Amino acid sequence: MELSVHDVKKWVGREESFAVAAETLPDLAARLEAPLRGPIKAAGRVRNAGSLLLVELEGSVLLQMACARCGSLADIPVTFSDMAQFREERPGPEDDWFAYENETLRLDDWVSDEILLSVPIAPLCRTDCRGLCPQCGADWNESACACAPPPDDRWGALAGFRAHGDDAD
Repeated sequence: MELSVHDVKKWVGREESFAVAAETLPDLAARLEAPLRGPIKAAGRVRNAGSLLLVELEGSVLLQMACARCGSLADIPVTFSDMAQFREERPGPEDDWFAYENETLRLDDWVSDEILLSVPIAPLCRTDCRGLCPQCGADWNESACACAPPPDDRWGALAGFRAHGDDAD
């Protein structure tokens, strides 16, 4: 994903909108544990702030992931957004901006990082997923199972306890 900033660099304060898309990004598949199910789309604005360019970015991608409740594979939409600085100088280890050359911003590394940070920890195939029965493993989204609820033995340790002064029957 590359973005030309030739016109934006003409004067301080100039701002432009952009939209970019890519089928994949370098090294993203190796870093991501879920296959892409569509293109990576991003849009935003780039603004000339004098010695740097400010870039606002919003994007989305569809990933195939296993549901955290039922285990079925589902296409999970992942959205991301961020703002970053781009400068014509190389950043040092303590700097938090990206470098650009020849009036072209390369967004691949930034977008890859944002996708990885936005992947849900516990994705759901749908918001009302009921999950699996912990006893028989039946998928509660398809049908109810005949399992009895497990006994609640949280108070079992106190069953034989009698308070001082209680009369034994």
